[in-house]
Amino acid sequence: MDSQEDQLYVRIEQDDYLLQELNDIAQLVATIQEATEIIRQINSIKEESLEKVNENINHLDDKLENLDQALPRLDEQGAQKQPVEAQQFEPQEIEVDESVDELHQELENLRNELSNL
Repeated sequence: MDSQEDQLYVRIEQDDYLLQELNDIAQLVATIQEATEIIRQINSIKEESLEKVNENINHLDDKLENLDQALPRLDEQGAQKQPVEAQQFEPQEIEVDESVDELHQELENLRNELSNL
């Protein structure tokens, strides 16, 4: 009878070990899924940031072009070639874009979430 009790004890002990290993695997899979989701969100933020950079570059290009047109042209002696008509260049409202700050905050939140994993 001792032999059966030893076998039963060993089997239960192995079952506990296998259950613990399965639980560990399940936790690892969940952590990998969370990390994958964070990576997806980071890639999304990266794409949004690149779009904003391109938009800002286009705005900068427009502003520089407007500035170039507004500046008087000078000849070699420094005299103005053509007078610039002031009414052509009306000041435009500057649009404040807070999306970069929002993206920065979102990235900070994702960093914190990642460090908690």
